[in-house]
Parts: sequence; C-alpha cells; structure tokens
Amino acid sequence: MRNKRLVLRTFLGYLLPFAFFLTIGFALFIAIDYRHNKELVAVNEGVQIELAKKSLVRDFEHVLPDINVLVNERHFQRYITRGDETARRLMIEELKSFALQKRLYQSIRYLDLSGQELARVNYRDGTVNVVTGDQLQNKADRYYFKDSLGLAMGELYISPIDLNIEHGKIQVPHVPTIRFAMPAYDSGGVKRGVMVLNYKAELMLQHFDEMLTGSAGHVALLNDQSYWLRSHKKEREWGYALGHDHTFARAHPAAWQAIKSQDKGQVLDDDGLFTYTTIYPLAIIGGYSEHEVDDQHIGHHHIDPESYQWKVVSDVPLSVFHRDLENKLTGAPGIAWLILLFLGSFACWQFAVNRIDRQNLRREVELHAKLYATTTEGILITDPDSNIVATNDAFTLITGYTEDEVLGKKPKILSSGKHDERFYRDLWSTLALQGNWEGEVVNRRKDGGIYTEWLRISEIRDELGTITHYVAIFSDITSRKLSEEELHRRAHYDTLSGLSNRLSFNERLSQDLARARRNKSTLALLYIDLDKFKPINDTYSHQAGDQVLREVADRLQSLVREVDTVARIGGDGFAIILAEIDTAEHIDIVVAKIRKRLTDPFEYQGESLHVGASIGTAVFPDDATDGQQLLAIADTAMYREKHQQSDR
Repeated sequence: MRNKRLVLRTFLGYLLPFAFFLTIGFALFIAIDYRHNKELVAVNEGVQIELAKKSLVRDFEHVLPDINVLVNERHFQRYITRGDETARRLMIEELKSFALQKRLYQSIRYLDLSGQELARVNYRDGTVNVVTGDQLQNKADRYYFKDSLGLAMGELYISPIDLNIEHGKIQVPHVPTIRFAMPAYDSGGVKRGVMVLNYKAELMLQHFDEMLTGSAGHVALLNDQSYWLRSHKKEREWGYALGHDHTFARAHPAAWQAIKSQDKGQVLDDDGLFTYTTIYPLAIIGGYSEHEVDDQHIGHHHIDPESYQWKVVSDVPLSVFHRDLENKLTGAPGIAWLILLFLGSFACWQFAVNRIDRQNLRREVELHAKLYATTTEGILITDPDSNIVATNDAFTLITGYTEDEVLGKKPKILSSGKHDERFYRDLWSTLALQGNWEGEVVNRRKDGGIYTEWLRISEIRDELGTITHYVAIFSDITSRKLSEEELHRRAHYDTLSGLSNRLSFNERLSQDLARARRNKSTLALLYIDLDKFKPINDTYSHQAGDQVLREVADRLQSLVREVDTVARIGGDGFAIILAEIDTAEHIDIVVAKIRKRLTDPFEYQGESLHVGASIGTAVFPDDATDGQQLLAIADTAMYREKHQQSDR
C-alpha cells in the first residue's frame, strides 16, 4: 500500500510543479502572442492609412493650377472685357476642350457679379454638355459664391467637400464636390465675375477606398467636425449636408478627443484600436508663394489654412483581437497544452520546440506583414548588409525577377546606370541621418527595359536600436511620367503646327523681357494674322487649311533666329518674339521677309493657294515695358493694317 502511496506522491511531486510551470508558461505565451498580434495590426493599420492619405494627396494636388489657366485664357479675357459674342463662343469651346481633357470637373462655370451663370459646361461620363438659356442658374445665395466674390485678383477660394446642389436641392444620387473659385478680372483690372470649378471628389474617394483592402478594420475619412465623408456604413456619411447628427465624436467621444488634438498617432480604448493621420489640403497647393498660401480663402467654415483638415482614421474593434485570442485557446495551442500536460518530460521538450517555432513564426509574420501590407507596390527587404532576403509578387510584376532569382543578391542588380555615385552616396547619407529616404529612381527590368519608380527606403530597428533590415517600397510611375510629359507638351505646344502655344509664348515673352531689362536691350513683338485664309477652308476643306497653317509655321520658323520665338496663338494668328535686336531696321527686314514669303503660293492637291498677312509690331522699351501692353499694341497695329487693306 505504502509503495503505491509513494509512487503516487512521487508522481504528484513531479506532476504538480510541471503542471504549474506548464500552465504559467502557456499563459505567458498567449499573452505575448496576443500583444504581438496587436502590434502587427497597429503596424499594418499605420501603413494602410498612409497609403490612403497618399492617394488623396496625389489626386488633390493636380487640381489647383487649372483655374489659373481658365481665368487668364485669351478668349475668356476678351469676352469679359469687351462682351464680344464671338469671344464667348470661342471661350465655351475652350471650356469644353478643357473639361474633356481633364475629366475631373463635373461643371465649369462663369458667374457674373450678381451670381448669375453666364457660361456653364457640364461633364458626365465622357460627354460635355453646354448649358444655355433658362437652364443657367443664379447662385447668389450659395456660400462659395459669396465667399469668393470678396477675393482680390489672384486669390483662390477652396470650399469644404460638400454634396452638389442643383436648382436648390441636393443632387441625387449624391455627388461629392469640392469647389474652386477665383474672381475674374478683365484686362483693365475690373472685377467682372467668378470662375467656379466643381471638382469630382467621388473619384478621389474611390481611389481612397481602393487603397484600403489590407485593413483589418474599417478606415474612414472625416472632416474637422468629425462628420464622416467616407465610411463603410453609407448612412453615416454627409451628416452636415443631410441634416443628421452621425459623427465620429458621438460614436467614439474618447478617441475623438485624442484624434482632434494630434496630427497622427494611435489610440486604444474600450471601443478598439484607432490609427489616424491628418491631411491639410492647403498644404498640398503647388505653385503658390508663402504669402498666397497664407491668404487662401477656404470656405465659410474656416478662417485659416490649418483649420481646413481631413482625418484618415482606421478603426479596429477589440472583437477582432478577442476573436484571435479565442481561436488560440480553443484551437491548436489549447490542444497542445492538454497534450503537454499528460506527456511529461517529452511534452516539455515539445513545448520548448513549439516556443522556438512560434518565435520564428512570429518573426516571419512580422516581416511578411510589412511585406504584404499592400499588393499594389513592389516591396524588397534586405539584411543590414544589403543582401536581399524577401520580395513580394508586385516586385516580380514590376521588375520581372522572381524572389528566388534575387535572394542573397544586392539591389544594384536593378541598376540602370542612369544615376552616378554621388546620387547613391546622398541616398545612403540621408538614410543614415533620417532613417528613411524617398525619391524618384530609374531602374532596369530583367528584360532590359528601363522604368521609373517612386521609391521609399526605411530602416527597421530592434528594441536595442540595432538595424535588422531595410525595407524598400516602390511603385512603377513610368506611365504617369509619360503622361505628365505628354500633358506638358500639349499644354505648351500647338498640336497642329508644333509651334509654341499661347501659354508657352507668354512664358517665353516674360523671360525675354526680363533678359532685355537686365541687358538693357531691345525686343520686338510681331502679331501676324493671315488674310484670305477663311476662303481656303470654305472652298478646299479644313484639311487644306490645316496644311497651309503647318506650312506657314515652317516658313515663319525658317525666317527667324534660334533665339527668337514663333508661336501660334489662335486659329490663323501667329506671334513672333524677336529678342536682342540691334537696330530698328532688323524689324523691317524680318517683316518684309515674312510678307514676301507668305505671298508665295501654297500647293495643295495640284492647286496653288494664296494668302496674305496683316502684321502688327510693338517694340520694347519704345512702345511699352509690359508684356500685356506689347501684345495689345501689336494686336491693335495688326487690326489697323487689316482694316486699311480692306478699305483699298
């Protein structure tokens, strides 16, 4: 009997301490795993909201310069200065072309000082519609008109994001809109009205949604009053416009107190884990001076740029973490604990092995969580010696290299040779000082093709501050770069003749005038309008007219020097800048050459076509010292000559 008792006592002496420490160890394992899972989710949500923020910023930053182009457009200026109906028709054609090219604005409107729409172009699904007659509305009572009407020349109004209103009612289905407005001044400096662009904010919000597929919770976009602009629950959205009180502050008051007081961070409370960042739309403005940015008017709700802000907030409910904990307790770890309890020393060994495996698995999960946070951008991870240790599928799609082909190699396998050693020295110097580097890099694919990427490199450090990895996240922006170059070409050059257009001409005129002032030299401006050109279009077709315009451009280009500028600034109108002129006779010589060359016949399908030219000139500094004055004088001189010719 006593032997049995001894066996039982010995067994209990081993079993109870083993069971106790095993239970303590299991509890610690669950706690560590639970905390680590929270950390992984926190890192992932931080990446998600930054990607969403980047999407919003990228869409928003290209909008602001457009309104400057419209208020200074030649036909628009002529219309508001003279009330010329022909100029109005040409202005509307320019607005239609602009709307089709941009595809970002649901409407482009010009309102007079009473708030009445005088011109309106609507864009819907690839179609442009010109609103006329009694369909033109009066917007005198709309806040954006009232706020923008009081602005001075060059000042820009940006409204809060709002729902579009037509004929006094909110448009259904809802159309999120941001309004950009600028007062329109005529050539005499008199305020004539307001130009208003209705930006299609829904496109921006759709791109925002597309960036959030990797979130463990729900990501929302809020305004500075905590109203939802974007939510996974549509009934919450646009409370301030629709008259309901669904706000983030009412749903999560404790979290909102922290979120509204800081630009970015994380809050963990009884409602869940909230990760947030802030966007200041006015900080995105490009091409404005510091004074101009400080003077921006941004809507009736705001008085300074910093008060106009959006919050990007990720909400991961605690139930997500609790569910993971329940899965651990009722799943494989719980069963393993029972097995370890009954298997004794062998079970202890299995527990140790399992802990090591779990630690390794956690490290891999941490790496892969960062690696696969987004599948739309390529990711490359190296060790501290810059040896590649992991990539994702997007890396393969962009570069052509599989992960197996690059493991253990240096990232310079992608080098295109387009950057010198100094570029890489500066990159590593910035990375060492700041812990990250971001910029544009030209690399080479596996097939030898060159591509441009936007690259961000960040250091990963352990709890002791030692660098363990470098993470590079990049996106292929080759198509965007090509599109930007094409847009620049279209914005600055006439597509028919290949000459500079009005925008490029004005820039070149400003540069040449500045140089002439510095060097105290003379500059001449020639304004050329073709005579007898319209009959060619009417008699022989527009193809014949286009061929004549191209040949006129070639002839004019051949008659001037490389330092001079030839531009097509209208249908059959051309302008030439003669820079650094020595004598007045030089102008007469060039004008004579132009008249003679343009009187030579133009051949078209066996026919000889004839045109003439009315030429007006203006000289800096004799006639004027300002570019607009020079243009006006040359334009007047050209029309005077045209009338004299018609009277003969």
